[in-house]
Amino acid sequence: MKRPSNTITQAFAVGGIVLVLALLNSWINPTALDLGRDYFAKVHDFQTIEAADILEFLPDLLESDFAVLIDARDAAHYSAGHIPGAYLLDNYNLEDTLDQALPAMQAAGFVIVYCKGGDCEDSIFLATDLVYRHGIEKEVIYIYEGGTEHWEALGHPLKEGMDR
Repeated sequence: MKRPSNTITQAFAVGGIVLVLALLNSWINPTALDLGRDYFAKVHDFQTIEAADILEFLPDLLESDFAVLIDARDAAHYSAGHIPGAYLLDNYNLEDTLDQALPAMQAAGFVIVYCKGGDCEDSIFLATDLVYRHGIEKEVIYIYEGGTEHWEALGHPLKEGMDR
């Protein structure tokens, strides 16, 4: 029987030592990597809002500065169907749409940001940029985590086209 090469043995030894040290560090250091945490879960510190609450605001969205609804998806998805009254504000192409929505967001008491929902995080990224790059108060921003998928699943209509 042929013995494994010395390089392979050394690689396994180094790997084993690194694994032991990493586990030891995790056990000793409480701020280290938490092996029980889901690091891929959608986590943010914005307030959230439900579809029923958005429905209360819908009649006033086009007629007042009380609440502003922001669709964080791209123009193609917005055109295919968005919540009625929502501004398009694609986080990856802000220069195209920010000028129209920014004054409305600055005057609003509620800025509701949504995207597709599910595993989509565009609403979280946009909300963060609105706070830290564009001066919108964090206290007025709400994330509708269900997004257009949840909105449609509840039987609420989506508006097609590029107009609000």
